[in-house]
Amino acid sequence: MISQKRAFEIVEIGQADDRTSRFCDIFFFILIIVNVIAVCLETVDSIYADYKTIFKAIEFISVSIFALNMRCEFGPRRLPQILRMKTRLQNASDTYLVFQV
Repeated sequence: MISQKRAFEIVEIGQADDRTSRFCDIFFFILIIVNVIAVCLETVDSIYADYKTIFKAIEFISVSIFALNMRCEFGPRRLPQILRMKTRLQNASDTYLVFQV
């Protein structure tokens, strides 16, 4: 079983010498690229009609993976706090947190 500290290190603190962390960074980069491509292709009605199920599957899997990423990154205690609107507004001035949340 992986500890919360190790999960945070893998997800949040990207280190070149940590193979697991590096794999995670590359995986999320590819996942984001796949999502961008899927969103672009969804705008073409004929393509969307033919591949609607695949687009929905990509969306569901991606959201699930990113939710798990948030859970690992912020931990079980901080996640509800991060998702509250008040906290979002307080963190809106922090550029890094704007892109994280």
